[in-house]
Amino acid sequence: MNIVCPKCRIRLSAEDLDFISATLAHTSSDSIALESLMLDPETLDSILDHEALKNAIQNRFQSLQISDHLYFYISVRHTLLNADLDDRDLADYVASLLVAFTREDRQKKLLPELNAPLHYLVDIDVS
Repeated sequence: MNIVCPKCRIRLSAEDLDFISATLAHTSSDSIALESLMLDPETLDSILDHEALKNAIQNRFQSLQISDHLYFYISVRHTLLNADLDDRDLADYVASLLVAFTREDRQKKLLPELNAPLHYLVDIDVS
């Protein structure tokens, strides 16, 4: 049995860090300072909670060049915060579940009888 572990916050790509920096830094010196702050996991957690990141993801009309990990973590984290659930590990776990279930190879491992990829989780026939 494959177990999903909360790991979105430690799986950020270089593109994710560039997106965070481009969204939050106003000058090149801000960008340099922000990059060094993101090396500390606790500080990175605080940075990921920034409302501007959520807004940049939700209000972007063109495709984002960020990982599933960052997209789902920020989306889930802010949704939970809006529901007064301030638990980063829970947000990371739920985001990791979403990442796992959006991968076609994961669907095939969970449902070996699947002949075609699922486009939506609601397509799972449980009868």
